[in-house]
Amino acid sequence: MRPHWLACKHWRWGHTRDASQTNHVKSVQTMPAVPAGNYYQQGQGPSCWDRVKLGFMMGFSVGMATGALFGGFTALRYGLRGRELMNNVGKVMLQSGGTFGTFMSIGAGIRC
Repeated sequence: MRPHWLACKHWRWGHTRDASQTNHVKSVQTMPAVPAGNYYQQGQGPSCWDRVKLGFMMGFSVGMATGALFGGFTALRYGLRGRELMNNVGKVMLQSGGTFGTFMSIGAGIRC
């Protein structure tokens, strides 16, 4: 059974179809918008250290994903199961994430 408010294609949260439906919210409260430039000074971009950290985080996440893929398939090919599989895949993920994150941070530092 569909709810009655799905029948109206113009229904939005906070609005009612007629006055007899009083169980809906009468007004929509919105949060104030965040002004631009809160994190950095007005007119300035991220510092070199921020870029290096961002490069490491991006490289670490990409390395973790590739480590999960390659480490998982390799461990399954070797016949590992259970705890051995999880330990091996976790180790490969951390190693590849750390390696790729380090190289990405070095590359971001060179570009500064």
